[in-house]
Amino acid sequence: MSLIRSSSEDLPRIPRARVAILTSMWYAEHVKNVADKCEQILVQQEAAVQRHELPGTYEFPYAVRVLKESDSELVAVVCIGIVLKGETEHYEMILNSCAVGLTKASLDYDVIVINGIIPATDRKQIVARANTDQFNKGIELAQAAVEAIAWTKKVRGS
Repeated sequence: MSLIRSSSEDLPRIPRARVAILTSMWYAEHVKNVADKCEQILVQQEAAVQRHELPGTYEFPYAVRVLKESDSELVAVVCIGIVLKGETEHYEMILNSCAVGLTKASLDYDVIVINGIIPATDRKQIVARANTDQFNKGIELAQAAVEAIAWTKKVRGS
């Protein structure tokens, strides 16, 4: 596992940047650990954060659209969920559909979308990425969101 930065201390501030965190109900305890860490860092960087829980990850692309249509000032959406591989092809279908849908939503609605859907083939992988240590995936997701927001503001001169 890697980290974009070793800490969030040197991240740029993003005052009042409107960011939504979408979470899936599946593997709720682990998803919450990742979302909590992500939100903590976003708030430290002065973002205005809202959270929404959805039944699963498949609903994320639609939710991005609804959120952006409801809030034109929304600059980023961080999508956090876990998809555990089972015995069928459902795993691949969900991951592929979400990746395509989130990319399309980002481009169609001019909003940064961070795909934090964690694919796992066993429960050990889930725990490793959702633990409350320095490898918590929420750190990486927040850092990516903050960097993308700061870059976009710089390029657009806002």
